[in-house]
Amino acid sequence: MLKSVCLHINNQCNLQCLHCWSNSGPNGKNVLDMTDIMSFIRTLMPLGLQRVSLSGGEPLLHPEIADIVKELIDKKLKVVITTNGTKTDFFLNLVLCLSESQRRNLEVRVSLDGPENICDSLRGRNVYRKAISSIEAIKSKLGFVAVNSVVGLEVDIPSWIDFYNVLSRLNVNELAIITFSPRGRGGEFNYYNKDIHLNTNKVKLLSKNSNFRGRILVWDYLSIEHGYLLVEHDGNVILPGLIDSGDIFLGSLKSISTKEVSHALVNLRKTLNYSYSYDQKKN
Repeated sequence: MLKSVCLHINNQCNLQCLHCWSNSGPNGKNVLDMTDIMSFIRTLMPLGLQRVSLSGGEPLLHPEIADIVKELIDKKLKVVITTNGTKTDFFLNLVLCLSESQRRNLEVRVSLDGPENICDSLRGRNVYRKAISSIEAIKSKLGFVAVNSVVGLEVDIPSWIDFYNVLSRLNVNELAIITFSPRGRGGEFNYYNKDIHLNTNKVKLLSKNSNFRGRILVWDYLSIEHGYLLVEHDGNVILPGLIDSGDIFLGSLKSISTKEVSHALVNLRKTLNYSYSYDQKKN
């Protein structure tokens, strides 16, 4: 019933990206406690949970990140960390805490919003180059690395083809092309409309003109299609709908029950039409 859950385990981040939908930044103070996280995970296990995504903020800045990752993996769960790619030393320290078998159940995704000029305009000066170095380190240590790219209205075709070729050179295994989300600081941008969806697919098609042979996903941001549950950095548990739908608040991380989550998922699937989000391998 529930394949995956995403936890925004903090809202502290060394960056302050213009389009951050969780309003994270250097002054973020919210941190989900490991005890609460693991209690919540035990609540979800009877529903068939397989995958736990850790985001933020910058999740590598969470003071208990290594212990959280190890305990989740020891519960036979796949762990996915989404990082801004500027804290390579924190990633390397995390890897040192994991055994070889534990590393095989860790996936790291680097947020890199397309070509350098676009990425740095949204995330800050030299973020692109730091993220490239992080991608190389992650690939070296784990053998697998993925990139998440948020796409807005403007798509410069030559720059995106060059970006694909950079991903090819780095041996990136997977690219997720993500629709811009008008939440948090992203709500300050007034360009969200139907063309966003057209551009994510346009960017996907541009890969055919490049050397990139990794897997390509197109995500409607936090689509609920596969039973997606989100815990925000303040401990609120929500079911995110399609990008133009309101979130459904379920309760608190500390008190919600298995039955309440199950009931909400059943009801949601009766009322929402999940037609947009999909993934597809390149031929």
